[in-house]
Amino acid sequence: MCGWGSECFVFHESTDPLSCEPLRCSSSSACYARRKPVRQQEQRTTANPEEYSFEARWKQRSSCTLVRCLKQTGRICLGPLRLSTLTLSDALPTLPTLQLHCTATLENTLTGQEDYVIPLSSEALSSCKQQDIQPFLQALRYTMFQRQLLQKLKGYSSSIDGHLVELCLTAVKFARKKGNIALASRLLSQCSDGTQEEKQQDELSQAFRRLTLEGTRGEKWGPELRIEKAKVLRTAGQSMTAMEMLSRAALSYCHMGKNEGAACRSLLTLCKWLLADWKDMTPQLKQVVKKSGTVNSSNAVGSMSPLSRNIAALLELPLEDQGIPHIIAETSVSVGVGEPDFVLGQLYQLATSLAPEVAKSWAALASWAYRWGRKVVDNASQGEGLPLLPGEKKEIEELLPATTSEEDKDTIFSILGQAMCRPTGIQDEDMALQQEDDEDDMVDVIWRQLTSSCPWLGEADQPVTDGLIQVWRRVVDRIFGLYRVSCQAYFTFLKLNAGQVPIDEDDPKLLLSCHNSKQSNDDVIVMATLRLLRLLVKHAGELREGLELGLASTPTAPWRGIIPQLFSRLNHPEAYIRQSICSLLCRVAQDSPHLILYPAIVGSLSLAGEAQNAGSKLPSALPTFLGSMQGEGLGGEEEQPESGGQEGAPEELANFCSSQDQAMMQDCYSKIVEKLSLANPTMVLQVQQLVGELRRVTLLWDELWLGVLQQQHMHVLRRIQQLEDEVKRVQNNNTLRRDEKIAIMRE
Repeated sequence: MCGWGSECFVFHESTDPLSCEPLRCSSSSACYARRKPVRQQEQRTTANPEEYSFEARWKQRSSCTLVRCLKQTGRICLGPLRLSTLTLSDALPTLPTLQLHCTATLENTLTGQEDYVIPLSSEALSSCKQQDIQPFLQALRYTMFQRQLLQKLKGYSSSIDGHLVELCLTAVKFARKKGNIALASRLLSQCSDGTQEEKQQDELSQAFRRLTLEGTRGEKWGPELRIEKAKVLRTAGQSMTAMEMLSRAALSYCHMGKNEGAACRSLLTLCKWLLADWKDMTPQLKQVVKKSGTVNSSNAVGSMSPLSRNIAALLELPLEDQGIPHIIAETSVSVGVGEPDFVLGQLYQLATSLAPEVAKSWAALASWAYRWGRKVVDNASQGEGLPLLPGEKKEIEELLPATTSEEDKDTIFSILGQAMCRPTGIQDEDMALQQEDDEDDMVDVIWRQLTSSCPWLGEADQPVTDGLIQVWRRVVDRIFGLYRVSCQAYFTFLKLNAGQVPIDEDDPKLLLSCHNSKQSNDDVIVMATLRLLRLLVKHAGELREGLELGLASTPTAPWRGIIPQLFSRLNHPEAYIRQSICSLLCRVAQDSPHLILYPAIVGSLSLAGEAQNAGSKLPSALPTFLGSMQGEGLGGEEEQPESGGQEGAPEELANFCSSQDQAMMQDCYSKIVEKLSLANPTMVLQVQQLVGELRRVTLLWDELWLGVLQQQHMHVLRRIQQLEDEVKRVQNNNTLRRDEKIAIMRE
């Protein structure tokens, strides 16, 4: 028996990490090798007793004891893990795996030179609604014990403090999602320097106000703590207090000039809470608008609630110039946006100005602007019109003669406030008829209305005419101002998300990692692209400049989800829209040819086949086959519609329009196929051969004979009906004898 006695273990290495088993010591050499560093340490201690105190020796022995206990704990945890490998399970048990990892981390802390921590998975944070809080509480206990060990053994725990706060805030988030307010409050109290018993005596909001972080922990995790405190208060039912705390935190971050990301997240969360309690928060937001419009703002501030004062202070902050029009009262409230929604839009724009790299803020701003822009355009297209601004009225009065009556001025104001927008429900096929109509020129329509209401304007000078039309154009610009904001915000949102999406889809690792690296999910990206496509189709004339710049620089990855919708818009009657969509599809084909190749080739071949077989009601293989069998039968039947000359005119017009649409689509498909051929001509040729063979074998011989028999069956039925009619006429003829009737019927 060696000096270690029954506590001596020798571990052998194995290829399987789960099969590491302890072996009892059977030789004194192995024990001597394990005992040698400790004996050398004891010899140095005996030689120099003044250098090593009793406390140092106690720490050393305690460390050895803890290491042995941790090894034994790790061996115990291996049991459930071995059993789980014997069954068909999706994953290893969570708690034994966590305990094994924690014991290894604590052992490395005691024996290693570096401070190891329990890693926190980012995937768990993104799916916190489905996660269980128990593993994180277990990891939190181990980390707190690890912190105490470091303080006793090494005298510091700075490397563990930040990780402990992160684990604590993560556990708070999980507890809040589960609705466990008591646990979330208790965990939040552990993040501060105060004691928990003192805070339990006060109200929850008062206790949270004293929870702070100091030093380096406060700089890194202070914003997260303040946001989480407000969210816990919101979950506890104290909505007004939570919104006040969150708005105060965002305002303080803006004044400090740092933590812009936390300020942006605070504003987005505040807007979400305002929308949830919209009926109760509407008076608060109206106070903000009244305060900004009053001359003596000191009296207005005194009568405002703390939340309204914080929001008003946020809206007074300067915005950075990002190339997007600012949301002001002239482009929002004056065109029909409510005052509370106007405040909400300004908060969204402030969030994008604080943290331009956050895609979520751009999506929120774009969604708000699109929703209200659609309402404004729909109201303007229904003939309600907009009231002119005082500056616009003054400019019109300066253009008009001094003898103009007030009635004529009101009439001119009303006409210039009309925006001849195309209604939302109009179909794309109706636009072709509108383009051929002379009244489609909105400038001529407005001027015709002015001259019909005020005939003396027909004799006005050219500067007066140009000035009135210029005022009307500015009114139209105000109507489409929110749509412009939405368009530019959505393009920025797509750029921020597409930077993380891999283009190479052959690597499965990239496909798995792209879902974790994107800032937004696929539903939001698809909604953004569909809305941009709708703006391009419906209002390309008014938003042409923004759409051209956006489509020219937009990444192709977000558009891969709506490729069928892009192909369906290639038959649009406006050449500019067809060209824009075709250019976008060509760019997608350059980056992801496998998504464009097959539909482009099938579309080009189908349109070419339809152009050749125009007017034929049967498949392409049947007319030739039936023509050789029926001869003049089919030809005689096809000559009957020619007798009605007047009825064929609308059909000819419809056929002409259809052929024109097919020619436009054929041109777009040819450009896409040509773009693909320049990159990889062999691939295009092979796919064309494949599609051609598929088209050839699509009509089987059985189907061909079935079509022939059906055609002949109809022909036979008509002949039988004719024979029956002839027999009836012969039978009803009283001038013929019986033998003559039989002879005629036999013929």
